[in-house]
Amino acid sequence: MGDFFDVDDARSRLTEQIAFYDETILTPGDAGAQGELRRVEEYFAGQTLSGDVLEIACGTGFWTGRLLDRATTLTAVDASARRLRLCADRLGGDPRLELVHADVFDWTPDSTYDAIFLGFWLSHVPGRLLGEFLGRLRKWLRAGGVVHLVDHKAGATGETVLGGEMVRRIGDSGRSYRVVKAQYDRAGLEQRIHRLGWSAVLRETPEHFLFGSLTDGAGAPAGDPVREADV
Repeated sequence: MGDFFDVDDARSRLTEQIAFYDETILTPGDAGAQGELRRVEEYFAGQTLSGDVLEIACGTGFWTGRLLDRATTLTAVDASARRLRLCADRLGGDPRLELVHADVFDWTPDSTYDAIFLGFWLSHVPGRLLGEFLGRLRKWLRAGGVVHLVDHKAGATGETVLGGEMVRRIGDSGRSYRVVKAQYDRAGLEQRIHRLGWSAVLRETPEHFLFGSLTDGAGAPAGDPVREADV
């Protein structure tokens, strides 16, 4: 999947990525995806997202508010101070919500969680760091817990791909940034996650999104995943 840079370089790319998200609020997307996104929301409405929940890369709070409808407590982490402030303006009055400004690779929570939610984040994790990242989630998840994710399908954002995992994005100031955006299809992502010791059951919408759940443990063989019908 284009893991063409080493771990130190991967971390430097994350630093540039954080700078982009601090500067820029609107990110690439297709307005026509809104109907598909509603179908993703309907899927998560039927999933276990109660108890103590961790949201990684909460951004301005799109998913955060929806998670608060279900969670007993919600810890929402983001590396962009600007986006976290916007999330606080929207939702910060809720006593069940803890907002944390941190790089998830340098942060350790004080507790463990019943569920972890990754909204458009996994594709931003450099491939060289994916094993480390999932290892962190394993430590943070309680027995029987589930990781839920939604992300873009390969090519769905229509961005300029620079090679490997990198895309070009233009910030609000006009500055050009290189941002990690791994281009995953469903089968490839399921298999990759499986090789790292997790079971992944993913679904997809026709054009834009991958979504589903991960559980700790190899589960079904990667070549014969157990799936429900696609949305």
